[in-house]
Amino acid sequence: MRHTAQRLHRGYCLLALLILLVPYSWADSPAYPSLDKPPKGEFVAEEAGLIQPEQKDHMNQLLQAVLRDLDIELDVASVPSLYGLDINTFTNGLFENWKVGSRTKASRGLLLVIAAKEQIVRFEVSYELEGIFTDSFVSYIEHKQMAPYFEHQRISQGIEATVELIARRAYEGVLGHSYDPTAQGPSDLSGYRSGGAGAQTSVTLNSAATPKPLDVGITAPEAFGAQSTPAEAWEKFLEVNRRHIKDPQLGLYDEAAKGLMRGVSTDAGQDHIAQLYANKASTVRQQGDRAAILFLEDPNNLLAPWFFHKATWGWQLDGSMYPEVVGYNHLNQWFFKRRDHPYTFAFSDYHFDQHGFAFYRPQASAQGGGYLGVSAYWYGYQGQGVLVYEVVRGSPAEQAGLEVGDIILSYAGVPVTKPAEFTKRIRADQPGETVTLEIVRGALQEPLTLRLDDGSVVEVRPVTIALSPPKRLTVRATLGER
Repeated sequence: MRHTAQRLHRGYCLLALLILLVPYSWADSPAYPSLDKPPKGEFVAEEAGLIQPEQKDHMNQLLQAVLRDLDIELDVASVPSLYGLDINTFTNGLFENWKVGSRTKASRGLLLVIAAKEQIVRFEVSYELEGIFTDSFVSYIEHKQMAPYFEHQRISQGIEATVELIARRAYEGVLGHSYDPTAQGPSDLSGYRSGGAGAQTSVTLNSAATPKPLDVGITAPEAFGAQSTPAEAWEKFLEVNRRHIKDPQLGLYDEAAKGLMRGVSTDAGQDHIAQLYANKASTVRQQGDRAAILFLEDPNNLLAPWFFHKATWGWQLDGSMYPEVVGYNHLNQWFFKRRDHPYTFAFSDYHFDQHGFAFYRPQASAQGGGYLGVSAYWYGYQGQGVLVYEVVRGSPAEQAGLEVGDIILSYAGVPVTKPAEFTKRIRADQPGETVTLEIVRGALQEPLTLRLDDGSVVEVRPVTIALSPPKRLTVRATLGER
């Protein structure tokens, strides 16, 4: 067996950080750290003053969702010093002392350590997760995500962005998507090293941030100016991301968008946009001097709309919509934080649920579509399923016998993986149709608290709790009318 007589995790020494940090006193440092693991419900230990409370709170919420949905524990430790130890020994010891992965059912743990004095970051991966967190991925987050933030002295935001990228990769990996660095854009990763022995790269972080030069052949920002049509502006924006252009003064941006772009823009972030929207069919909906770029074939709400308005010199990206109006949840699904914006004309054939998630209603469903009467949250039971946290009284769901706490695995024979996809399938059917749902009952061991995307908190108290083993049932429901 591969795991016999060796530790069950490996580490990646990410960055020798040359950070301009606040001074610390090391004279009284103990020989070995006494660092408590974060309590239940928390995953971030902040001891070095690097992570701000806002970022810490967000990471704790995100990592709670990763544990709940994927059965993966990711802990983060910001420490003032390695206390005389080398980074490998320190991180390995902390991994063992904290028993990283013990909150999961299958010992699946990750540990990110940031050492302030030594200016080094290390990422420890349990062997169970090596297939998801490959060497090429670790090199990618090192050079394309962490380094740009640290170079701009945005340490807290850089740690947060790195944790977000690790979490995104975890969701993709559990859903069966392999990591392909060649799909991330034109960056050359061939010279990067990362592995059990570790790899480190020096980065100067206290120098003035210098914008990345424009690509060869582009001589002025005007090459990416305002465009003659919304469609051309959208294509130009995609090109900006594909080519990693980071000049915030492009004429393609209005003043609000320029303000957004003045923040740290990383290659990883631009690659995500370019890859996510590559070859996706888009629809332009225009009214006067405003236009929305929509993606109608998006059952999982992963392709957020983009908004442009026409100025005197042409069409520009409207930065006022981000992030005040458009938000994202931990699964990177988009929703509207509010509906009183100037682009509502573009969504006349969309339905919005109580949390702001949008569902396109094609002409075939113009008569209203089906209605079941449940509210669900993605739970990820054995890689699929949505958790029912509300059953409307008198609804088809209640009549069919569905309960709060049930996990719906399939609808009409098709596996359910996301709440948005589940809702769309219901609404694509017509009232009066009878559908079959495969469910699991009794999987929850205790009441569960969910934080919804609108910020509200729901306490899920299952009707049936802690069956061993949980029951798999098939129920039949006759859809009602919305």
